Amino acid sequence: MTINAIGYRDFTDLQYTPWRIITAAYAPPPSISGQPFQNTISPRTIIQDENGEYWVFDAVIKLEHNESQRITQHPVQLGANITDHSYALPAKLTMEIGMSDVMEGYLPGQWGDDISSPPRSVAAYLQLVSWKDLGMPLTITTRLKDYHNMVVAFITAPDDKTTAHGLKCMVTFQQIFVAAVSSTPGDSAIGQVTGQTQSGPVYSAAWSGPT
Repeated sequence: MTINAIGYRDFTDLQYTPWRIITAAYAPPPSISGQPFQNTISPRTIIQDENGEYWVFDAVIKLEHNESQRITQHPVQLGANITDHSYALPAKLTMEIGMSDVMEGYLPGQWGDDISSPPRSVAAYLQLVSWKDLGMPLTITTRLKDYHNMVVAFITAPDDKTTAHGLKCMVTFQQIFVAAVSSTPGDSAIGQVTGQTQSGPVYSAAWSGPT
């Protein structure tokens, strides 16, 4: 049995699952305890689900923000309110995520760091798929902007020899517009009771023209 430089043990003579043969894990900046992200060094990209739970990936390699406005193509009458001829499209956020099976999480135990759980990379991927399947609206905090009501639209995760103990994944979130509709009940000017409502007069006219 040997231990290499990155903390893996060589158990070639034993039956162990490869992703669990780990003796040392890289620890990120001081672990978060108590209130979320109150330590001096905090991740810049944080996801909050509709249950109020915070989620932090090991690395957010790249973010691509997409904001667009749809402009109508027909001519605008002189003097018309120009805002009636353009409207915002849902915001999109593409996130490149990195996960490692040998890293300690920002939130201890969030990705199932115990021996009975699946690898952290698998747990992260399954969580993304769960958000997509549920259509759960998420709040995403980034350096440039906070996004609300974001839903997972696309997930792309290549799986090859370079990701045997990790995850590199592209996720696209798209905003959904939520509108509140209010209604005010109104009373009819004339009460209507089935079987008792008086019908109005019925007029008939005879044709007196040429036959």
